[in-house]
Amino acid sequence: LVPALFSVFPFDTQGQHRSGSPAWFSRPICRLTDGRLNLFFIPWYIRESQQHPDAPRLTFEQEAVLRFIETTANDPDHFLDMDFQPGDIQFLKNASILHKRTAYEDWDAPELKRHLLRLWLVQETFSAGDEGLQEGVKAPV
Repeated sequence: LVPALFSVFPFDTQGQHRSGSPAWFSRPICRLTDGRLNLFFIPWYIRESQQHPDAPRLTFEQEAVLRFIETTANDPDHFLDMDFQPGDIQFLKNASILHKRTAYEDWDAPELKRHLLRLWLVQETFSAGDEGLQEGVKAPV
C-alpha cells in the first residue's frame, strides 16, 4: 500500500472554496519534504469528496490505505491517550503526527464548561511541511 500513500487523493473543501472553484482539492496523504515524511490525513474529507461527480474516484488501494491507517491509529497498542487538566498545553506538528479528540462531557454551568483554545503557529525558520497548507484556506469570494 506504500505507493498508494503517495498517490493523489481528493479532499472535500468543506464548503471553503471560492465560487466557481471545485469543491474538492487534490493532494497525497504522504509526501517527502526536505527528506522528512509529512502527513495530511483527514479521512472524512477524503470520503466526502466522493459526493462530487467531478472528483476522482478512490481506487481499491486508496480505500485500503484509509482503512489501514484508521485501524492502526485507533488500535490502543499504537496511540497515546491523554487526560488534559486545567493549564495543560500540547504542541503538535500536524504534518508529523496523527491526532484526534475523543468525546467529552460538557456542562451548562459556566464555571464547569470546557474551555479549550487552539492556536495555529507557523515558524518561518523551519520547515512546516507544506507550503500549500501554510497559506491556509482562502475565504470564499
